[in-house]
Amino acid sequence: MTLHNVHSHHGGEEPELHHACLDALSRIQEFLHHELDDTTADVIREHLAACESCLDIFEVENAIAGLIRRCNPSPPCPGDLRAKISSMHVQVTHIRFES
Repeated sequence: MTLHNVHSHHGGEEPELHHACLDALSRIQEFLHHELDDTTADVIREHLAACESCLDIFEVENAIAGLIRRCNPSPPCPGDLRAKISSMHVQVTHIRFES
């Protein structure tokens, strides 16, 4: 099932349900990669708990993402780059508190 035929999985039920599905599924990749703010992630989490069809789609997407991670692992970050990024984070945090 794809985002394009999500409406048919509810047999033409209420448009609000259809919109909730479209909203949740349009952000599913961001949800999978923990790129959403807590409030938006909670809305999607609640929808997935209530909608078995969308949960099925999420589980497929999650499985695919897991396979991709296993087949193409991220290279480790070199130590000097990690230190540089950490020092930049400390500097930015310090600047924010001074402003």
